[in-house]
Amino acid sequence: MNKMKYILSVLVFGLVFTGCKNNVKQTDEEIEKELSIEEIVNESLSGDQRSQEQNIKDTVSVGGKVYTYEIHRISSDDLPTVKGDFSHNAVFYDNTASLKVSLGDKVIYSNTFTKNSFANFVESEMMSKSILEGLVFDHAIKGGIQFAAAVGYPQEDDMYVPLLVKVMTDGSVKIEKDPLSSTASEADLEPETGESDADLGV
Repeated sequence: MNKMKYILSVLVFGLVFTGCKNNVKQTDEEIEKELSIEEIVNESLSGDQRSQEQNIKDTVSVGGKVYTYEIHRISSDDLPTVKGDFSHNAVFYDNTASLKVSLGDKVIYSNTFTKNSFANFVESEMMSKSILEGLVFDHAIKGGIQFAAAVGYPQEDDMYVPLLVKVMTDGSVKIEKDPLSSTASEADLEPETGESDADLGV
């Protein structure tokens, strides 16, 4: 399983009827099994469907300093709902994903994302039928922290737009589409050298 497939499986799995275990590593086999079970459940869904609430708080080392990031995903009553293609009787609530990055007591970046935050990267037809699946930590990059997000159709694991949210230590942010594209720089795709998995927060 490649890196982006793993990240997106973390985002997608747990959207409906499933619990999220924060900061728990899973093997590829366990994830594939859970996704297979999810596909069976999805085919029989009906009524209102909400994502599991998700709260993640962890630290990551960038340039020798330890930053704290917090992610909070929750289904929203204020956003339009969408219907899934497989379960025509199911109605899916969209999500918001709040992200805060701090250095000690100083908040470097704080924002609440919706799928509209990524409208420049998603076709209008897909926007009307998709939800914000979530936001997860990816890895440290030179001068900042990279997070992965996805906007996609409910119940369809292969129908999504993968996105990057790069939060720099100066508080600036950059959003990009398709983190594995050939135009992505190797420097941004590789963790900072000399840092262990524990330093990177994975």
